[in-house]
Amino acid sequence: MIPENAFPEEFIQQCKSDLLKACTSAEKSDIYTKMEMLYYYQLEQFDKAYECAKQAFLCSTSDARLTMNYLLCAEKYLKNSTKDCNIVVYTIMKNEIDNIEGWLENIKDADGIYVLDTGSTDGSYEKMSSLQKKYPQLHVDKKIYTEFRFDTARNDNLKMIPEIANTICWTIDLDERFVENWYQITKNAFIEHPYFYKLSYGYAYTHNSDGSVKEKLVYDKCHRRLGAYWELPIHEQLLYGELKSIYTDGVINLGEDIIVHHYQNNKTDRIQYVNLLEKRINENPFDLEALNHLATEYTNHQINPQKELDTRFLLLSRGIQCNSDWKECMAGNIAWSLSRTQPNIAKEFYKMAIAFNPHLRTYYLRYVQFLLDNNEVTSSNIEEIETLLQTMSKICTQQDNWKDSKENWTWYPFYLLGRCEEVIGKNAAFNFQAAEAYDDVPEWCIQYIDQYLGDK
Repeated sequence: MIPENAFPEEFIQQCKSDLLKACTSAEKSDIYTKMEMLYYYQLEQFDKAYECAKQAFLCSTSDARLTMNYLLCAEKYLKNSTKDCNIVVYTIMKNEIDNIEGWLENIKDADGIYVLDTGSTDGSYEKMSSLQKKYPQLHVDKKIYTEFRFDTARNDNLKMIPEIANTICWTIDLDERFVENWYQITKNAFIEHPYFYKLSYGYAYTHNSDGSVKEKLVYDKCHRRLGAYWELPIHEQLLYGELKSIYTDGVINLGEDIIVHHYQNNKTDRIQYVNLLEKRINENPFDLEALNHLATEYTNHQINPQKELDTRFLLLSRGIQCNSDWKECMAGNIAWSLSRTQPNIAKEFYKMAIAFNPHLRTYYLRYVQFLLDNNEVTSSNIEEIETLLQTMSKICTQQDNWKDSKENWTWYPFYLLGRCEEVIGKNAAFNFQAAEAYDDVPEWCIQYIDQYLGDK
């Protein structure tokens, strides 16, 4: 307990002196708890009370009393820090010298910018450091890793940002760009929902040649500083542990409007990605997301075709064991991999994908495309194909995720049916014209249809 007649400054100095002498975690946690109580009850300095409670908790994370104190102080600190917010951007960097100036100019409205260089050899660190006078809120550091992991590097980067309750952090890499009003959007979210812990928003990850958005998804790499940390060696995830419960507003969805654009370069070391994914799977053999990413790396970069197929079969096996809600994607990817070498087996996996999720249009269409690509559309099976597409057309609800692309609901079904009719000598004009009526039909498809109609 705190002596009633103790002067705060003297008491704190005594505690700090005692910390230097403390030999065990229990002794340290007791001292931190005494300091926390002084800051909390007597001085009402909730930021310092939180820090002391956190240090006491870290001394013994299994102690229920220390956990409760930690949560109590964190919640009090959060609830007393809602008058204004501090919006910062942070990122790790390696060999991004060509992106630095454009990136800084794009995020210049941030209250703080924190960059951790992880071993650049192209002058990125020196160039970034040289711009600190132009951008006084910019903080730059460097750390070389003997064994690199994205979570370790991002946590080191995060430690550069003071752990203040009202700080909002955007993780924006050097090849990403904000829309113009990003800062005000963030501030408005804080004003309306001061106790959120993450923001989700539209993220454009591929673009057409004219710069318009081609593909997008919902991302959530904007978060509160208090309690946040990263986990997993690659495709790292942001977590909050015990403190998640104090953020009563949860995750705030800003809608599908694009806030961040990604302009990916081709400099990424794919072998490093593969090694980190294999490490992640070794740490958790039932990590289905990592298995899928690993198989995709093998596929996209032609690293090892047999390993790719083995990984996809392992993924499907474990997905079935876990009753994963994306088993259809696992089966569909196996079908795609086998379509080049073992089309008869691939056909069965396409059917399996449809059976796993009969309410998803994607694999009906991919199966028909597979039959066209392998010259397996004939007058003897056209009725079966038409019945399959009619069954698909009865699916009335588009699934709001990456599994179900927009084209599944616009031009693509008409185009495929038209192609099938063309192959067996039927008049495909109606379905081709229906496909061409959609505004998202690609140019190559328009050219194909126009040639067909012109010939007719």
